[in-house]
Amino acid sequence: MIQLVLIVVHAGAAVVAFAVGTTLLFSPRSSANVARLRTYAIAMAVSMAALFTVVAYDWTALSPPKRVVFAGLAVLGVVLIVRTLLAVRLAQARPADWAERFLAHLGFVLISLFDGFCIVLAFDLRLPVWAIVGAGVVGVLAGVFATKVAIRRASEPIVPARQKMS
Repeated sequence: MIQLVLIVVHAGAAVVAFAVGTTLLFSPRSSANVARLRTYAIAMAVSMAALFTVVAYDWTALSPPKRVVFAGLAVLGVVLIVRTLLAVRLAQARPADWAERFLAHLGFVLISLFDGFCIVLAFDLRLPVWAIVGAGVVGVLAGVFATKVAIRRASEPIVPARQKMS
């Protein structure tokens, strides 16, 4: 029962982080981002805390190959938390090139989450290994494309709105 609760918390928080992170990806300079950025960071922290907890809880029951896989996932979880913290710091400090760097960190995390969703779905559907690998590759390619589009948009100069003529 504890394992199921932890998995549900992990997955639910990851979905929230992905959804909110996606809104940040396409409007990094929005003034509404303070609350969204906080929501995204908290959801990532909850998701990764649940992941670390379920791995620790299940560790003794895992076979050696599964331990390697779950240890790798835990390391990736640490990387995702670091990238999330770096994105938050950039958004708060806003140095000259902050938006592009922020989007690179955010994009990495979103690609990892999306890839995880694709791979878990492929496993749950009991797809063959080639389909699981394919789902992972498609997830990465789609995420890289979306991140590059967002970075390109953020790199464009901001053009002030024209004043209305009276």
